[in-house]
Amino acid sequence: MGNLQLLEGELNLEKKDIEFSKWIEGTHSSEEGRNNYCQRNYIPECDYNICNFKEFIDKRNILIKGYLTKILDNGN
Repeated sequence: MGNLQLLEGELNLEKKDIEFSKWIEGTHSSEEGRNNYCQRNYIPECDYNICNFKEFIDKRNILIKGYLTKILDNGN
């Protein structure tokens, strides 16, 4: 679940094979822009280097599960 990120159209073409850490820095040059993107897409604060992939996925799963729990609990 934590590795699924559907990128639409132009973003998908821009991302291609670029390492995530380099892509997010280039796509969102301001810290505020990066923070907003990460918050909207449940991207955790951590080192985005591929060597840290497990930590990234674990933290992202926690964010996604928290969001799903919140919206599903509100439906009751």
